[in-house]
Amino acid sequence: MSDTTIIYKEPVLHAPLSESNLASIITDAVQEDFAAHTTIQRVLEHLQAKSSLHKFLVTVSVVETAGANAAVKTSFGAAWDESKDGTYTQKVELAEAVAIVTVNWIYVGN
Repeated sequence: MSDTTIIYKEPVLHAPLSESNLASIITDAVQEDFAAHTTIQRVLEHLQAKSSLHKFLVTVSVVETAGANAAVKTSFGAAWDESKDGTYTQKVELAEAVAIVTVNWIYVGN
C-alpha cells in the first residue's frame, strides 16, 4: 500500500472536487504498475468525468529514492481567478520512488 501526503492545496471557493475526492483519485491512480503516463491518464479520466466546466493539467514528478538522497524543488505561478481556479499537490510514496502528483484546474464555464 502506498503512503500519501498532501503537499499543497489552494483553498478555492468553487473547486471542481473536494480535497478528499482529489486525494482518492490520485491514490487510486498510483497503482502497483505505476508509470507516470498511465497515472496522468487515469487522473485525467476521473477529473473529466467530474466536471465539464474546468480544464485540467496533471503533472507527475518521480523521485527515485534508492541510493543517495534526492531532492526535488518545483515552483509554479499562475494568473487566474482564485475563487474558481486552483492547484493541489500530493506525494505518494512507492517502494523505491516517490511520485509527486499535481492537479491544476482552470474554470472555463460562464
